[in-house]
Amino acid sequence: MKILFTNKINDELINQDIIIYGAGKNGVNCLATLIRQYPNIHISAIIDNNKEKQKRGLCGIPIIGIENLNNNYPKDSKIIITPANSALHIVEILSQNGFHNLYFTDANSQLFDYISKHKVRISQNRTQLDELLERNSEKIEFVRSILSDEKSLEIFNAKINSIYFGEHFNLEKFKEDNQYFPTDIISLSDDEVFVDAGCYDMSTSFEFINRVKNYRQIIAFECDPLQYEVCLANRNFYNADEISKICLEMYGLYEKNGTMSFESRALGGSSLDNNGNVEINVISLDEYFKQNQSPPTFIKMDIEGAEYYALKGSKKLINEFHPKLAICVYHGNTDIFEIPYWIKKMFPKYRIYLRQHSNVAETVCYALV
Repeated sequence: MKILFTNKINDELINQDIIIYGAGKNGVNCLATLIRQYPNIHISAIIDNNKEKQKRGLCGIPIIGIENLNNNYPKDSKIIITPANSALHIVEILSQNGFHNLYFTDANSQLFDYISKHKVRISQNRTQLDELLERNSEKIEFVRSILSDEKSLEIFNAKINSIYFGEHFNLEKFKEDNQYFPTDIISLSDDEVFVDAGCYDMSTSFEFINRVKNYRQIIAFECDPLQYEVCLANRNFYNADEISKICLEMYGLYEKNGTMSFESRALGGSSLDNNGNVEINVISLDEYFKQNQSPPTFIKMDIEGAEYYALKGSKKLINEFHPKLAICVYHGNTDIFEIPYWIKKMFPKYRIYLRQHSNVAETVCYALV
């Protein structure tokens, strides 16, 4: 498997017959890019199971189903995979049918780069990972026993297999939209006080506003200095009445107040780091809300591996006011079981759910009374 191109196609494909998998937006964009840059390139077929698209074709190129691929095209065909939502599933199907010359456009490059590197890490650390699973076997079984629906259990098992064994296909099939606001779990009402921890660019806060018109307040935390400026600029697109209800704080969340070393990175992924390039102020939610009259009704955390410690710094608040929780559990190898375990042990009345919101990452633990 190879990444196809950033701006230019791999030289090895220029004089080859090419098949594009996917006639959706990504597939059309890929086709247009190839034709524009290489007018003489030969694209022999496009794979898509949509029967209407198969009738029409695209730019004079036949659109075929997967069954026609098996029957009419050689196994060494070079296939460019363009769909992002089901890329792992497509790789699985093509590989099972003997097609292994697979390429990926930018839409999938990060995903498959991660998978490739993850397989190497697993191989290099196999013994340590097995020991970690063994040490935590009781916690893992406890979490399996307390999850509140069958989907959560299936996601949990698939996530364990993804993290520790590099088996990602079963996880991808649970991917769904509405991250932080799954309608089968989270009910929102007027007068909500929403904590957006790790607000990045305010997009989750703005999604919350779209869903709850008459909320009381948003408290958004962003400790990365550059991203904080982005958040300020984005917040200011709203009118004065709306801005007055959005409190933006340049703190990291942790289990206690203080200053910590932080690595500020471009395009997300900034995190606490002992060898970081900047010092940030951190605060616990328990301390923060001593000064705030309205306790939170809903806490979302996506803070790059600090979620467990930030939850410990929110213990009094959660115990007293029982806010809804949406906590990312994919940044560290043990988050998938440590965080649900801690929540249930500390607050037995909470119901625990898991939902998957991307192919491999973006697993979120939802907890509510």
